[in-house]
Amino acid sequence: MTLLVSACSSGRATEQPREQSLALQSLVTTGEDTTELDSLEKAVASVPSISIASAAGTAPAKTRTRPAYPLDNVSRKVAMSGKVSCPPVELVNYQGEKIPYQKKARVYVGFAQHLRRFEEIVAETAIEVYGRAPSKIITYGSYYCRRIRSWPYLISEHGLGNALDVAGFEFKKMSGPNAGSLPRSLRRSFKVSMSKHWNARAKDKVHQRFLRTLARAVINEEGLFRVILGPADPKHHDHFHFDMAPFRIVNVF
Repeated sequence: MTLLVSACSSGRATEQPREQSLALQSLVTTGEDTTELDSLEKAVASVPSISIASAAGTAPAKTRTRPAYPLDNVSRKVAMSGKVSCPPVELVNYQGEKIPYQKKARVYVGFAQHLRRFEEIVAETAIEVYGRAPSKIITYGSYYCRRIRSWPYLISEHGLGNALDVAGFEFKKMSGPNAGSLPRSLRRSFKVSMSKHWNARAKDKVHQRFLRTLARAVINEEGLFRVILGPADPKHHDHFHFDMAPFRIVNVF
């Protein structure tokens, strides 16, 4: 059972046990115009198994359930058809600092610091399981100006460079005094992929443990990412999706 924490109308937190590991929390509750977030919540509420943990506009003015983020007040609204025009934001080509990415991630400059912390968590988890950090993080995509497929009147966080899709990890051959503590198969170079190893069995069970331990660490890291999607969502069956949208959704397990 997953424990979800939501903001109530008094601004205090209430604990809500649920059988599902999926919830949405509105994060921008400043007492300003919440029409856009209201419409998103109505759309999300119509999807089975998604629960709204707090309603926009119910918290006292100038309070938030999470720390502010520079893109919180950027409108995501677009026409439901025709060419998409994404808001201008400062983008950088981010290669990774702790662990390099397979290809440079084109992301919003403020999102890069979240990726730096993600790399640290990846390294910590990998050292625990494999005795070393990955040599590369394999990604599917970063900046891409498009709508959210399920809600075509809203821009995807990818359209703001505010999201990253992670598909797997590469590990180099391990040598040195610590290598002997690992099975031979884990001393060699290898790849761990979401598509192949999330539900791995038998000899690859260790890779399942790595991915699931990593997912839990990312979910539990307060403020790291607001939206965390994975195999529990059919559209993300083969990768993690991380972003900093102005609401919280977690759907991985």
